[in-house]
Parts: sequence; structure tokens; C-alpha cells
Amino acid sequence: MADISFNEVPIDIYRPGIYMEIDPSLAFNGLPVFKQRTVMFGQMGTSPEATVNQIYQVITGSEAKTLFGQDSMLAGMVAAFRKINPYQELLVIPLAENAGGVAATSTVTISGAATRSYTQVFYVGDVRYTLGVSSAEDATSIAGRLVTVINNNPTSYVTASNVGAVLTLTCKWKGETGNDINIFTRYNRDDYDSPGVSFAIVQNSNGSGNPDLQDGIDALDSLTQYQGFVCPYTDTTNMDLLRSELDTRWGPLSQRDGRVFCAKKAGVASLNSFALARNSQHFAIMDITENSASPSWEWAASLAADVMYYGTTDPARPFQTLELKDIKGAPEGQRRLPEDNETLLRNGICSHTIGTDNKVRIEHAVTTYNLNQVGAEDYAYKELNTVLQMSYYRRSVINHFQVKYPRHKLSSGLDEGVASQASNIIDPKTGISEFMAHYFKMVYTAGLFEDFQGYKRDIISNKNSQKRGRLDVFDQPRPIDQFRQLAVRSAFRLL
Repeated sequence: MADISFNEVPIDIYRPGIYMEIDPSLAFNGLPVFKQRTVMFGQMGTSPEATVNQIYQVITGSEAKTLFGQDSMLAGMVAAFRKINPYQELLVIPLAENAGGVAATSTVTISGAATRSYTQVFYVGDVRYTLGVSSAEDATSIAGRLVTVINNNPTSYVTASNVGAVLTLTCKWKGETGNDINIFTRYNRDDYDSPGVSFAIVQNSNGSGNPDLQDGIDALDSLTQYQGFVCPYTDTTNMDLLRSELDTRWGPLSQRDGRVFCAKKAGVASLNSFALARNSQHFAIMDITENSASPSWEWAASLAADVMYYGTTDPARPFQTLELKDIKGAPEGQRRLPEDNETLLRNGICSHTIGTDNKVRIEHAVTTYNLNQVGAEDYAYKELNTVLQMSYYRRSVINHFQVKYPRHKLSSGLDEGVASQASNIIDPKTGISEFMAHYFKMVYTAGLFEDFQGYKRDIISNKNSQKRGRLDVFDQPRPIDQFRQLAVRSAFRLL
């Protein structure tokens, strides 16, 4: 029988005594629970305390208002995230504004005069304003008083001004995201315009010039694991920067993968083209339709909060029916049809539904992955759950061997009984046993994978013949599926 090996008690000590070392390598028998970190990019607002391209750990929405400005997109994103996910680590990186950018503007031309007193409602995004209109009040007066009401809100994403009866709303920051602030006078079915008064709204799309994500990406630590990235920008340049960063992190030499959560305001055809151009397992992009009340950056933060929170609890459980809390979608009559959602999902855009309670819920969370590296259709990473499952699987395997085999010798295992825990030796046979024990827990303890017998049958391991010190393993894990559909053929009989 081989001698017992010790990590810290030397063999050549001569002083009498009892020497007992504490070894934690076998203490943990379950599956690991990993700390989750979400990174959030965005722009600041009025009077921020934060510095651009620096990382800030933010716990509460009030902290975000102080750091980034209470009227900033980042304050709105943090608030949306924390409504769903109050405890996980959230790291926020404010970005420098594009000096050559243009702030988006919308105009509202008011006409007529009130034929009776009325309470006028006015929506800037999902923020509802009310204005008491007096009988016979004219359009110019209404426009001027709306300017005052909107500008008196310190958290407003826009500033208001008017020239006569023409009201102009200007986003407080530059860039394309300002185009996602929709204006309504009628959002709910019981909203009506003041009698005798009409509102002609032009939802402008003139915002341009997003910040450059590169400095924000450079602020990240390449050795730190970030599981989620919330990005309000969907322009090609910034999407390509994130894809390059995540491709590197996903690779076997880094193994610190994460996923990007975005939301996009566009028509179905444009969204389909956008998803096909992305073609990456790293992106989960939510359709918000052209007429959503809540802006895209709040949708993105809410989607990330749901996936990061519930995906940590069980990465194999589907995200369908999870609520995007306090997110307001398109008004009735302007929402996606089922066939629209089917097309979007097929091409790689996440879909949502809006219930009779007007709550927005995830319908299906997918990635933009559609084609493999040679352009063939490939659904390997289509489901966001599959990506999360395999990400957890890899990380848990690494953790298992780092904890249990930190300083072991490698034997070819040609002689029976050569490898033993006592001698701090591992061989291919031991490696297979460890993988099977780990997979058994994945199947029967966590319910994340299935078909243990098939996995056991297929796994192979050997000591690499060209690289000393390397144990090679080829295994074939089977991620468990998600219950998404029930198809029934019900053929009735008349007797």
C-alpha cells in the first residue's frame, strides 16, 4: 500500500509531536454556486459625480442617481435592473459622449382651442404627465404650460421648449438611443385629447453618434468573470466590439464568457436583418416594437435582470412568462402579432407578450446565432438556455478539478493501482471517474443535463502522447431541453 501523501507536513522533520494539516479539497460534494457579475454600459446625465470609463459597483437606484445624474439613462437602467434583481453584483461603466453626436428631437404641433375644461395627459416615453386645460385655452398656451410641467421633472430624459404652439422635446444626451423615446397623448384606452385640441406628433429619428464602447471594454479586467453585459447601443461598430471581446472570453484559453443583453426599436424586417448580421451566441436582443412606451435601455436592463437572476438559480429552466417589471410596451393595436414573433424568433430576436393586465413578459429568449463558421445553418446555440447550461458546465468542471487536483502527478495508468488519492496521482481512468461523478450530479442533483448512461458510454480519456503533463478528455454532455410546446392531435369519434 502506498504511503499517504501530505501537502504541508514534511517527511524530514525530527521533532516529536502530532502534526495535523487541514485539507479542504474534499469538503465540498455538491455543485458550485458562482458569484454573478453584470456589467452595464451607458451615458450620464445632469451633474454626475462619476468619471467616464471607470467601473462603479452600484447597489441601489439612489446611488445611480447620485453617480450618473438622476436624469441619465444609467439611472433608469439601474432602476429597471434592481426591480427584478436586487442582490447580484452590478458594475456600471459610464461612457464619454460622442462629441460629434446629435441629440434626438421630437416635435408636437398643437392646434385648436379647448371647447371645455379637461385634464390632458401627455407621455414622454413611459412617464405620464397631466395638465389641466381650461375652457377656451389656445394651443400656444397649452404648449407653454407643457414645457413647464416637463422641465419641472428633474428625472426627465428630455428638455422641452416651444415656439408658439410647436413643442420640441430634445434628449438630454447625444446619440441614436434618444430616438427610442416615444411621445404619446393617448397610450391607455381611456386616454383622450382635450376636446377641440389636436396634437400632431413627429417621432424624429435624427439622433446620431453613439459613444465608443472600446474605452469601456478596456476598463474591464481580462482575468475577471463577467456573466452579463447590458448594452443600450445596437450600432454595428459597438456590436462588433462586443462580439470580438466575447469571442475571446468564450474561447478555451480564456474561459470567462458572458452574454450581452440589448433591446432594439425597429420593424420586423429590420430586426430580422439585424439579427442575421449579428449571428452570435453572445447576444440576446429583445424586440420592443416601434411604439414601445419604455425606452430600449430600460428593456435591455430588465431582460438582463431576469436572465441573470433566474438563470443563476437554474440555467436550464426556460425564461418564458417572466415579467419585465414596470416596462411598458406598445399601446393596444400596435403590438406584435404571433406570426411577427415567430419570424423574429426564427432569425434570432427575443420576443415578448403583453397580457390583458398590460404587463410585459418574456415569450422566448434566444440568441442571434444562426450559422456556423462556414455559413451552414446551425441551431447549436439558438437557445439562450443551452448557452447558459454549457457555460455553467465548463466552469463547474474547471472548478471541480482546481479544487480537488491542484498539485497532482499524472500517470499513464498502465499498472493497476498506481493512481491513488493518497499518492496525489491522477491517471486517465481516474479522470473519467471524476467526470462521471460530476456529470451524475449534473443529471440527478441539479437536473441540468440528462442521459447519464449515454454520457458514461461515450467518454474517453488518455494521457497526451506529445505533451507531457497533459490529460486529454473527450466527453459529450447532453443539456436537458426546455418544455416550450405541447402538440396534441385530438381525433374525436361520433358514436
